[in-house]
Amino acid sequence: MKNLDEILGNTKKAFKLSMLNCENEELHNILLEIITDISVLQSFKEIKKDKSVEQKISVSDSEALEIKKVKNRVIGWFRKKHQFNSKILMAFLNLSKCNQIPVHISLIEKKLGLDSRSFNINFHQMKIIAEKNHGKVFDENEYGDVVLWKPVAGFIESECKRILHI
Repeated sequence: MKNLDEILGNTKKAFKLSMLNCENEELHNILLEIITDISVLQSFKEIKKDKSVEQKISVSDSEALEIKKVKNRVIGWFRKKHQFNSKILMAFLNLSKCNQIPVHISLIEKKLGLDSRSFNINFHQMKIIAEKNHGKVFDENEYGDVVLWKPVAGFIESECKRILHI
């Protein structure tokens, strides 16, 4: 059986090949999710090996780290409006009136006018907890409705109202 490094390597090769063939966007997105999931598994595996950290990491520990990461980054996103993550967050906040209503993912993508691949890659990184993600700020349900992730929603809403005066 292959280890995670070999699986990740093969998946990254497949991902690069999928980028050359842009016609199959679904394959591209599935491979991106697999790469992200493997990276998360590897992160937890490394944490487990570290003797200075408890044998198990609870969800609340990883969430606490993610909340801290998001709070550090979101303020910069309001300033650096040229970044994809900033554009996606701002589009969502404008459409949702600072998270007062859920917004369908297709409306966010349409408002931005980005190509689907760029949008999907960056949006996906904003709805997962992983070592090298942009920062989890969104939750999306099975119908494609997007809301702010509850642990950071209040912080982002207050920053939104302060900066956008909504």
